[in-house]
Amino acid sequence: MENVIWGVLIFFIFTIGTCVFSFNNVVICRVPKKEDIVKKRSHCTNCGRVLSPLELFPIWSYLFLRGKCKGCGTKIGIRDVMLEVFGGLLAVLCAWYYQTDIPAMLTAFAFFTILTAIAMIDQDTMEIHPGVLTALLVVSVISIFTMPQVGWLSRIIGAFCVSVPLLIITMIIPGAFGGGDIKLMFVVGIFLGWKLTLVSIFIGFLTGGAAAVVLLSTKKKGRKDHFPFGPYLCIGAAIALLYGEALINWYLGMAGL
Repeated sequence: MENVIWGVLIFFIFTIGTCVFSFNNVVICRVPKKEDIVKKRSHCTNCGRVLSPLELFPIWSYLFLRGKCKGCGTKIGIRDVMLEVFGGLLAVLCAWYYQTDIPAMLTAFAFFTILTAIAMIDQDTMEIHPGVLTALLVVSVISIFTMPQVGWLSRIIGAFCVSVPLLIITMIIPGAFGGGDIKLMFVVGIFLGWKLTLVSIFIGFLTGGAAAVVLLSTKKKGRKDHFPFGPYLCIGAAIALLYGEALINWYLGMAGL
């Protein structure tokens, strides 16, 4: 009986996560186009047909419609569905990680949700939208109260310990980093504090560097081409929040400190 209850609870949390990320897909799609994300009803991007309530249900509507628009038959992008699944899994992960600490759980999930929007918009447009950054700033301020284990001094130092060096590098080497990347690390620093912010930028450089090597080796990008760095900064911030302390302890243990 207990297993059944846990199964139902996990399914419920997963479903809530998919619903949140269904709206996140709307943000990712409409914000770069400067379209309204609240009042304008969801519609097919090809024929413009307004979606019915049943078609708005995450994942299942895709399966029932066999991946095609009911009106024009245009294939529905699989990326949106995968993001909804990702959102459900993130919700379950946050519930498992924070367990009874509901405020921290909700704050962390909001953090991950907005990071995903930032990463996908940057991937699509090579731009980190200021409106989405503002939303992340609001969540970072809220985290001061919901995650008090990160002290205010650590948050202040975190806001500047990475963003300022990135700004200086960009002033010396124009175009080295985008303004959105610098602002992103400023806001992430407020949320994570200085230690985890340093971990996040290290992971960001590591994953971003690996991606750059792959793009260059496959000739999808040239040495003078720019590619979005925001997604890798977001990956670094997400990993640092959940596993940053463990990584720091592991490193100090390896170094014998």
